[in-house]
Amino acid sequence: MTTTAETLSLLAERLTPLLERARAASARRAAPVLASLSIELDAAAPPCLAARAHFLWEQPSRRFSLAAFGEAARFVAAGPQRFGDLRRRLQRLAEGAVIGSAPTASGPLPFAHAGFAFDPSHPDNVAWFGFPDAVAVVPRLLFTLSDSRLFLTANVLVDQDTNAAQATADTAGDAGRLLAAAPEAEADETPSRLLDPGSESRLYWNDSVRGLTDGILRGDADKVVLARRVQVESDASFDRGAVLTHEQIIEQVWGVAYRDAHHLLHDTVSRLRRRFLAAGLTRDPLETVHGVGYRFVEPR
Repeated sequence: MTTTAETLSLLAERLTPLLERARAASARRAAPVLASLSIELDAAAPPCLAARAHFLWEQPSRRFSLAAFGEAARFVAAGPQRFGDLRRRLQRLAEGAVIGSAPTASGPLPFAHAGFAFDPSHPDNVAWFGFPDAVAVVPRLLFTLSDSRLFLTANVLVDQDTNAAQATADTAGDAGRLLAAAPEAEADETPSRLLDPGSESRLYWNDSVRGLTDGILRGDADKVVLARRVQVESDASFDRGAVLTHEQIIEQVWGVAYRDAHHLLHDTVSRLRRRFLAAGLTRDPLETVHGVGYRFVEPR
């Protein structure tokens, strides 16, 4: 059985020279280069990461799952050409990638997960605010479980100024925190429950599913995507006036692999504030505590 320490040691040993190769390739191409390394883990005791993953894909019948964390590369596109635009940008990234391992169960090239708006011309909905028309992400860390094999893939976007040793230490540190936190994740969860949306909402949902199913059987639709918003009630109380640090918010919302993505937090807060203004609030309910984080204040 491979220990976490042995896994991290192997990751660091193989990743540093790979990043050096990617840095040299970046200098030749005058563009960032993706370095991707996959190592096999002990599948006898797979980590419990589902609750923390930013992207989770499971196919229990095939004993296949993907759990992705963080961002090594992110591409955004808009308009009618969004599908082709993202495909071309991902292809360029893959063609120049430096891959330091054999293909894993997720495919021969670095894996990316993506999301698309089906009708970008449709007015924005508050439930989907902040989502672009199209976005594709190459995760910083990816765990792949396929049948009896488990892989960890680390992806790093490298340029000429990348410090290979520091990037390796950061990546191994993130992987170590995820692996160390995984066993306690279930025990530490706060009890919570889904709130009943009411009989009318349940009937509407059931009728919608039934109507769409009938439409598919008639051949009226090739693909249907159902999205349902739910409310969750927690048993734990919280202090609404407490100051939440940047690091606390980032780790709770996006995860440990995003710990340096302060730009993502600031962009999200800016979007929220525009929403508050559009809703008619005259006082911003998110108070900035400079150099620390944010605090909730009563809106008006």
